Amino acid sequence: TVIGISVFDQERILVAMDRIAANNHFAKAAIDIAVHDAAARLMGISVSQLFGGTARATVPVLWALAAAAYEADVADAIEQIEAGRHSVFKIKIGKGDAGAETRRALGTATAIHDAHPDARFVVDLNQAWDEPTAMRWLGAFQEHDFLFVEQPVPAWNVEGMIRLASRFEIPIMADEGLWDFHDAYELIRRGATDIYAVKIAKGGGLRRAFKAAAVAEAAGVPLYGGMALESSVGTAAGLQLFSTLPNLPFG
Repeated sequence: TVIGISVFDQERILVAMDRIAANNHFAKAAIDIAVHDAAARLMGISVSQLFGGTARATVPVLWALAAAAYEADVADAIEQIEAGRHSVFKIKIGKGDAGAETRRALGTATAIHDAHPDARFVVDLNQAWDEPTAMRWLGAFQEHDFLFVEQPVPAWNVEGMIRLASRFEIPIMADEGLWDFHDAYELIRRGATDIYAVKIAKGGGLRRAFKAAAVAEAAGVPLYGGMALESSVGTAAGLQLFSTLPNLPFG
């Protein structure tokens, strides 16, 4: 049990939770966030100050285009740009034919870019393709200057991620393939990712997400600050942590 442990003994609380239940990252994250919030309130400081304070004045936030319809996605992006809210967009594909999905994504990006040349794009496959399909189509996103490709193949296919990262210049980002700082270390050590997503809920809380971020900083790997559709509490926790990370160009 964690009852009776001081909120200032965050590492001890994590160890105690691990002894009670393996994995269960999201549940542990909720407790970890509450513990850090309580500790910060008792000290009269922000949660970010528990991790050394802010390293940036703003946190980058891209906008996901997930309508899977050309007209709707283009209209959505242009509205976001003209309202001054977002200029980087994540296009999600992978449900249909790979060629058709690639052409739709490129067409969407081209239409938005023609209207607003400063717009930039990433593509998220959510593990949808096998390695041969990824080998065939990822070059198209490289040719169109997409910033990175997110988790093109299943999380278990680490060897495939290694080969893709070696084959293409466009950065390959790990998301579903990374849960905690142990995964971060292995993926970087094996050359399976050029950038990776750090997520508080998936990582088991603020403290362990911070450890995963430290692995990236030590290896010179940039980070993507990701969320998992949390409530405003989870989003606030994300902003507190991400503001402390100097090597986080995307989010």
